Amino acid sequence: MTRHAALFLVVSILFTLSLPAASQGAACAKKLTIAFFDWQPYHYRDENGVPTGLDIELLRETFTAAGCEFELKVMPWKRTLLAIKFGTIDGSLGASRMTEREQYAWFSRPYRRETMVMFMRREDLDKGKVMTLADVVSGKHRIGVLLGSWYGDEFAALYKADPKLRKHMLQTPEYEVLFTWLVKDRVDVVFNDLFNGIHILKGMNALDKVGVHPVTLNDDYIHFILSKLTVPKSTVDAIDNAIEAFQGTEGYTAILHKYVPPEQLTFLPME
Repeated sequence: MTRHAALFLVVSILFTLSLPAASQGAACAKKLTIAFFDWQPYHYRDENGVPTGLDIELLRETFTAAGCEFELKVMPWKRTLLAIKFGTIDGSLGASRMTEREQYAWFSRPYRRETMVMFMRREDLDKGKVMTLADVVSGKHRIGVLLGSWYGDEFAALYKADPKLRKHMLQTPEYEVLFTWLVKDRVDVVFNDLFNGIHILKGMNALDKVGVHPVTLNDDYIHFILSKLTVPKSTVDAIDNAIEAFQGTEGYTAILHKYVPPEQLTFLPME
């Protein structure tokens, strides 16, 4: 071995020993910044400002099992998607898988399902026959939606086909505002997740005023979403393995039942 070769070997060994442990085969080489917003019962801040909720607990269990440290940051959903796209945060939770999002983000295995429905005043629901989604968005109804949310392929197609539809839509980053508008007759229908809507209406003591339309907007899997600019595929694989191992355990079921009554758990995120 030459003198230069020996010197190179020593330097290489010292450099390898100096690397942090996280970079030597660990799933996450850095602490991940995960955005969330207040959306009970999935992710929200409790009375002490501590992040909690169904999705937060599932995040903690699976990311910890995958060997990923993380910090939580409050951020509106539409801004979250932009931040993930440009890599200013690492990811979020409660995301629907969409082709346009796959261009800039990874999606984990599904960790639960969600059902998106239409909430209407009971007096309107009791007037007669069941309306189709096409009838609801025909221009006769004022529709309340959350900025940046996905409400299924059928609504997306109707929205694309009728540019005038957006004139009948009121958008806000706060679901509580939407339900206040519904109760006060500022909108006729609110699109929302079933469990979140029921939770908000219970808090408003408005379940006697607002009901659920029988037509489902979307029933789909929900994923963790991670930026392709800042998160390697190996990290996503480790999180996927942790989700798969955790689903079906008593701990997973206990978390679900803590936030959602067992009789409402129609769908489980199993493949």
